[in-house]
Amino acid sequence: MTEQKNKHVTRENLYQQVWEIPISRLAVQYGISDRGLSKICARLNIPTPGRGYWARKTAGKHVIQYQLPEPDTSTSNDVVITETDGLPQPKPEIQASLSKSIDESNEIIIPERLLSPHPVIKAWLDDYKRQKQEEKVEKKRDPLGHRYSAIYKLSTFTPVDRYRHRILHVLFNELELQGYVVKSEHYDSAYLEYEGIQVEFTLREKLKQNRRPLTEEEKTSYFTRDKPYIQELEPTGKLHFSIKTYLERGIRHEWNETKTKSFKDLLPEIIATFKIAGPLLVEKEQKREDAQRQYREEEQQRYLEEIAFKKDQNQWREFLSYADAAKEAVHVREFITAIEKNINDGNQRVGDRTLHEWLTWATEWADHHDPLTSKATDLFDRIAKIDAYSR
Repeated sequence: MTEQKNKHVTRENLYQQVWEIPISRLAVQYGISDRGLSKICARLNIPTPGRGYWARKTAGKHVIQYQLPEPDTSTSNDVVITETDGLPQPKPEIQASLSKSIDESNEIIIPERLLSPHPVIKAWLDDYKRQKQEEKVEKKRDPLGHRYSAIYKLSTFTPVDRYRHRILHVLFNELELQGYVVKSEHYDSAYLEYEGIQVEFTLREKLKQNRRPLTEEEKTSYFTRDKPYIQELEPTGKLHFSIKTYLERGIRHEWNETKTKSFKDLLPEIIATFKIAGPLLVEKEQKREDAQRQYREEEQQRYLEEIAFKKDQNQWREFLSYADAAKEAVHVREFITAIEKNINDGNQRVGDRTLHEWLTWATEWADHHDPLTSKATDLFDRIAKIDAYSR
């Protein structure tokens, strides 16, 4: 029996997680089943995404995230999640490769200052300086702030922000040695690519919930006067790292900085995970492409078989029509013979022809209608020209 582990999480943090990561994947990270995690969310009155939410979000469609309701007196503000046995573990070779990568990792040094930051981070810092300079110019032009300007939203870097940049600087440099490419399309936001495959991640400050008494103004406010306390999120000064791209069940996706474990201690495992994640994602993508190619080939084969069947079916119908025509020609000739026996004067005129001429006319049409008067090669040549789209 494996050793069970307890993981403490606040209601607010769990709410944020279930809207960032599908429950089926989040449950694996907590070491429990998705049904068990759903029950915990229901017990804590945490709304979860409904059916089709992640598919719509992945497709770039509009999705709705429900707000976390205020807890009542019976709702706990946090929960301890106990890891259970029997959950999927990574393949032995993957676990062995991960352990080896961690053992072979050199000591990670996080610089105290970014003297020569990674190009992506340098671009962020340059953009930040530019926006702060624009803010300074704007304040001189409008000291009272009467005119709205988006640059007023730019917050000043905190020590945690700078710490986060130093960690990302180390992480980006290490991962580029593993074949990753660091890309950034927005300020202070980046993602990775490994052989063209996008790998998403987040590094953010952990927040914790705090209950505080109401102020005198809040006690008289219509919106808060009936509440026993106000629930607020407070920064912890600790960082949380998460790989958002799904890798494989059993592989760790999240790391939390604690009082006893800094990011210097976490980085070797994070880097080792990325080291095995790249080839895994390439293999997974190759399997997906192979499966799609096989599906397309099977679809094409089914289509060709359907076309061949329809063509064969139409040709058979054409053959049957010739058989019916030959049968009709026999009956027509028998009819013509019977008429001839009843004619006394073949020269008698009926309309614009004599009776002999009428019989000749009928015989010619019977011969024309009878496919047996043609060569067999001509008959099957006409049949061969029938295709799947005929009739």
